[in-house]
Amino acid sequence: MKQITRNEFESSVSRNTVLFGSIDRPGIMLTPDGDIVKCFYQRKRITRSALFPPAKRFAANSRELARKDIIAPTVTETLSCPEVPVDMVVYPKIEGEEIRDLCAAGDFSVLGDFAAYLAELHLKGIYFRAIHLGNVLSFEASAMALIDIADLKSHRMPLSLFARARNLAHLFERDDDKVFFRQYGIEKFLQEYFQRADLSRFTQMLLRWQLRNAIEILTITSQG
Repeated sequence: MKQITRNEFESSVSRNTVLFGSIDRPGIMLTPDGDIVKCFYQRKRITRSALFPPAKRFAANSRELARKDIIAPTVTETLSCPEVPVDMVVYPKIEGEEIRDLCAAGDFSVLGDFAAYLAELHLKGIYFRAIHLGNVLSFEASAMALIDIADLKSHRMPLSLFARARNLAHLFERDDDKVFFRQYGIEKFLQEYFQRADLSRFTQMLLRWQLRNAIEILTITSQG
């Protein structure tokens, strides 16, 4: 990880466009060359993030996803400014639209593609803890890409039934996205997930049972 000074960091901020955060504490920036700079601010107390810096996890996950042919940020540089303190990853911007934005514009059909995409991730052993409709981009030919990849795990085998259920429940319980799943139809989404996941009827039944609370909440809210 390349070290830079506070002056170099502030100079970089002045040249870039802040997409998220503020000029005093930028979260995501766009460089004049079209690269994304994502900032991870360090905490003084000892935490998991201090022991395993998210910028390093982001870069490692970038390499792992590329190995599994999953489109995601391709990190070209990692930087650290101890004086701030902040770590950064730099990668070319991925052109695409957030699934959440597409749904908000009335294009719910993208959720069918997303269901198949999520099943593909699970088949490839990817557990994306931060899964939500704002963390996945959609672009041409129904292709999709993950962003904000610091918090995921890659397994050699497809995800277990429990891990699949936990990941799906987290997705369905996100307040920002519940309305879109209700409008699209939770049953329709699950059927499209099952079709790509190639699960037996018995396994599908077990997965539904593990998801019963999340499904019930969506159903009750929809009826209300």
